[in-house]
Amino acid sequence: MRNATSKEIEEKAKSVGMTTMIEDGFYKALNGLTTLEELIRVTKD
Repeated sequence: MRNATSKEIEEKAKSVGMTTMIEDGFYKALNGLTTLEELIRVTKD
């Protein structure tokens, strides 16, 4: 993917199974491995 934008790279990665940090954090929060507060803290811009 030469000269691809970050959005194009993200879309390609998701199409082949990448999980975003936010998606993984929600999964972990639902399973008691972290809290939503922690997820928000580490993923805010």
